[in-house]
Amino acid sequence: MKLLRSVAPFGLPVFVFMAYLFMYIPIIVLVMFSFNSGHTHVWQEFSLRWYKQLFQSVEIVEALKNSLIVAFSTVGLCLGMGLLFVFYGAETFLKRGLVFFYGSLAAPEIVLAVGLLSFFSFFSVPLGLM
Repeated sequence: MKLLRSVAPFGLPVFVFMAYLFMYIPIIVLVMFSFNSGHTHVWQEFSLRWYKQLFQSVEIVEALKNSLIVAFSTVGLCLGMGLLFVFYGAETFLKRGLVFFYGSLAAPEIVLAVGLLSFFSFFSVPLGLM
């Protein structure tokens, strides 16, 4: 029983650390081997060959451009709406308006995604920038 009490405070942090290692080590290995010049899993030499091929593709460059457009417009909209909500939200409006924000916290993201997809499909909104 004493051993369990002495190990218990370290159990959760060790478990979380191992879970992060399990998730991030494959990503780190993938990034490392993206700089390998060969086709195999054996390291040959450092090279930017794969990145040169990646950015020569017109589709990848267009996708990167679309992603950056969406990212910066999202940041702008969120900052604008957030600042308006903070600066112009009176306390009485704030109490009434918070009801609308709790729905996004309660519903899982996949439910919101499917609902928005159905909504945009119903109104024939084009899905994408192209």
